[in-house]
Amino acid sequence: MQATERVEFLNDPQNFTGYSQVIRETHRDGSGELTKEVTYTFGLDELSQTTVTFENGEAS
Repeated sequence: MQATERVEFLNDPQNFTGYSQVIRETHRDGSGELTKEVTYTFGLDELSQTTVTFENGEAS
């Protein structure tokens, strides 16, 4: 059986919009190794999105 990628979402349920918003996505490969992290910054709208990819556990 082959393991698949896993994506975890960190949500902020108590923000000024009244809606739950994703503030970070964490991507891991089948062995649990971190492959990508996406961080969102919000104001009145999405202000920025920062994506960091990882190879062999190190940011690239």
